[in-house]
Amino acid sequence: MNSSNSVYSSLFIIIIYLLLLLPPLILEYIANWCILCKAGEKGWKALIPFYGKYIKFKLAWDKNVYWFLLIFQALSVVSYIMMRQPENLTDSPVWFILFVLTYLVGTVFTVFLQIHLAKAFGHNGKFTLGLIFINIVFICILGFGKSEYIGVQPLRNSKTPETGYSETQDQ
Repeated sequence: MNSSNSVYSSLFIIIIYLLLLLPPLILEYIANWCILCKAGEKGWKALIPFYGKYIKFKLAWDKNVYWFLLIFQALSVVSYIMMRQPENLTDSPVWFILFVLTYLVGTVFTVFLQIHLAKAFGHNGKFTLGLIFINIVFICILGFGKSEYIGVQPLRNSKTPETGYSETQDQ
């Protein structure tokens, strides 16, 4: 009788967890679908995990940066697995340091993706902070709101303060 109570309580916890987790996840996928449609891509691409992120990088920043990030995320997973091995726990902290560094690089690239995504839709400043810290809300604003895709934008203005001309322009 005690084990059946344990099974029911575990099942109850799983159902509550799914009821709390699934609606925001579905909402995020729908918002990403709308974002890709606004950018001229097919919305279904947002449903495929790695491919959806690749398309987001392509639309907001550079698709080659995605591959760099993917390599760092793979290194992070490998270093985490190696760090958890019993024989590596007493050795030098190389795997732990590698894990922390690769995780930090991944986080920095994700923040830069949010900055570029905001700029690609004509937003900056406070909206970018919203994308970084309250992502689900601001992804929905991008997807369901009046934001329009304007294309990949540079992080800085290409004009120099002294001359007002672009550094790449012929003078």
